[in-house]
Amino acid sequence: METTLWRIRPHTVPVWALACARCGASWLESTGRFRVNANGRRHDVWLIYRCPGCGARRKQPVHRRVRADAAEVPLDAYRRDDPVLAESVAFALAPGVPVAYAVERPPLPESGPLRVRIVQPRFCAVRWDRFLAAELGWSRRRVQAAWRARTLCVEPACRASAPVRDGQCFSVLELRCRPSPSPPRSG
Repeated sequence: METTLWRIRPHTVPVWALACARCGASWLESTGRFRVNANGRRHDVWLIYRCPGCGARRKQPVHRRVRADAAEVPLDAYRRDDPVLAESVAFALAPGVPVAYAVERPPLPESGPLRVRIVQPRFCAVRWDRFLAAELGWSRRRVQAAWRARTLCVEPACRASAPVRDGQCFSVLELRCRPSPSPPRSG
């Protein structure tokens, strides 16, 4: 059986689940900008978040009192507000926070076996049962029944409620897509 690649790409970066002190909104979004403060040779770095309701800003700590000559801390990239670094930091600060995503994949075969390897550069925190229901066009109940019957398998083995991870594979022994509904009859 040939393995197909499905790429999961996030649409957004994770939000910070913190209530806004000004308007009470339940989350803050990343601005993609950093604040770097120096105190002698030591630096503090924060990622700046903004309330979507009122625009109030908060800083999420990234580094505290790090030496300027530390090779593992790209202070210049923080000062330039590097967008790739800002996305990476936002995902690192909020592990396990679900984000909207898109799946790049070829069309599903109408029937037969299916084997897929997941490529997910950024963790989107979507559950296997929800992911497969959406992508296969099945109900979650059908996904869970196939999971229990072992006609749908994930490698390495995990629960249906576990998050989809980069490099995991899944197989469906017999993929049967539902036929398109017939047009209503008159008469």
